[in-house]
Amino acid sequence: MFETTLTRATADERAAAGVWPGRILGTVLREAAGATPGKLALVDARRRLTYGELAELVDAAALGLLDAGVRPGDVVTVQLPNWAEFVVTAFAIERIGAVINPVAPIFRHNELRTMLRLARPVAAVVASSIRGFAYPPMFAELAATCPSLAR
Repeated sequence: MFETTLTRATADERAAAGVWPGRILGTVLREAAGATPGKLALVDARRRLTYGELAELVDAAALGLLDAGVRPGDVVTVQLPNWAEFVVTAFAIERIGAVINPVAPIFRHNELRTMLRLARPVAAVVASSIRGFAYPPMFAELAATCPSLAR
């Protein structure tokens, strides 16, 4: 169990004030995709996605995670740069009820070993390479020290 300063009273107070509307981001995305599917939703250095396209990619990624064995409540480590794929992956993880453990792309074996031990992810989503560094071989090595990391 993790310690937090958030109390039920604080959560109820913020909800009553309208600060927390009681909707998750995936619901907001689905509403936007239904109402304005052609509207620009996301831009990164490599691509532009409309709400409709983003929602389709999220659906496909969520199915991929489920096919890979990720289940609600599971932790998924995500080591991606500020790309559209990060957004798609984050929405897909939320969509299936899993928990995202985002880690900076600059982190390597030493930092990740501790993070993975603490988070106990069942899967990792990484880029094949960024700036010449190959991530899948690093995670293959890390999996030997993180028994939960199966995918």
